[in-house]
Amino acid sequence: MENVVSLDNADSIKAKIICEAANGPITYRADLRLREKGKVIIPDIYANAGGVTVSYFEWIRNISHIRMGRLNKRYEEHRGEAIFKAIEQISPNKLPKDMINQLVYGANEEDIISSGLEDTMRVAFQEILEMREKYNLNNYRMATYAIALKKIEKSYLELGI
Repeated sequence: MENVVSLDNADSIKAKIICEAANGPITYRADLRLREKGKVIIPDIYANAGGVTVSYFEWIRNISHIRMGRLNKRYEEHRGEAIFKAIEQISPNKLPKDMINQLVYGANEEDIISSGLEDTMRVAFQEILEMREKYNLNNYRMATYAIALKKIEKSYLELGI
C-alpha cells in the first residue's frame, strides 16, 4: 500500500510515532509535514527488515538441511543441569525438578530465530542511531539510506570496483 499517507491526510494523524509497516506508505511531502509536526517516523526500510531477516534464516536452514538449534540444544540442557547440580551440592536447598526442567530447557528453532531476529534488529537500530548522530541527520529514513549507501560503497571497494 504505497502512498497511503499523503499531504491530504497527514494532518489528521495523531500518533507521535509512525511505523511504516508497508513499502513506501508515506509520500515525500507527507513525510516532511509529519516531521515538521514533531512526528517520529520509523522507515519501511527498517520496519520491514524483520521479515527479510527471518527469510534469510529460513534460507540458511534449508540449504544446511539442519534445523536451527539441533546441534546445541542437548548441550545447553546438559550444561544447565550440571550448573544446577553444582548449585545443589553447595546449597542445603533442593530446587523442584519441574523448575530445573523449565530453566535448563534448550532453545528450540523458534527460540533461536526470535533471538537472532531481536539481535539483528537491535544492532541495526543502534547503527541507525549512530549514523543519525554522526552525520547530524534529522530523521531515521536518511540514516537508513546513508547506511545502505555506505554498505554498497564498502562492497564495491572490497571488489575493487
